[in-house]
Amino acid sequence: RRPPRSTLSPYTTLFRSNRSRTPPPWVILWTGLAALIVFVYLVRSVLPAFLIGAAGAYIFSPVADTIQRRWRLPRWAAIALLYVAVLGPIIIAGVIFGPRLVGQTRLLVIRGPTIIAGLIVNIVGVGPYSTFGAATDSQQLAAALIDAISTTLGTPSNALHLASGVAEVGLSAFLSLIVSIYLLADTDRVENVLLRLVPRDRRHEVYNV
Repeated sequence: RRPPRSTLSPYTTLFRSNRSRTPPPWVILWTGLAALIVFVYLVRSVLPAFLIGAAGAYIFSPVADTIQRRWRLPRWAAIALLYVAVLGPIIIAGVIFGPRLVGQTRLLVIRGPTIIAGLIVNIVGVGPYSTFGAATDSQQLAAALIDAISTTLGTPSNALHLASGVAEVGLSAFLSLIVSIYLLADTDRVENVLLRLVPRDRRHEVYNV
């Protein structure tokens, strides 16, 4: 006598076998958490720029909405006008006061020994000073301090480190600007993507917040 044939299709059997091999929910949860931690660790150098850009977009979003609604401008025009109003004074101030700041800094470097010597005289009085049995005056002590600072900051490694730090700050500022502009320009799509991560019964409350 032949055994009874299964009434299930091969696709249903394959689906059930694959479903039985699905890992438990706690494994999926901890795996996703570990992957998130690894991702945050890998992007930790640029993560502050993204957070600053997101915060800027959150702060400027009502202003951009007001400009767009009041003057009936396209979204990109409202964002451009907003950033011109925000960044314009900073750029103008840099153009006006930048050369003066450079000149004052250069003068400070040139007159550094005299300024430091006067500061030493005001703090510890008029010399000479006895340090480890050797007598020095304020000018010599100031020259020694400036020479030590120049030696420390003037090495190639320190100069490279300073240049890389300045470049990193500039890149982070530019990245924050790009992120904020993108979030402002595509606010609706970003909100829809984020709302999909919220349970359906809480989406209305989250959207109002």
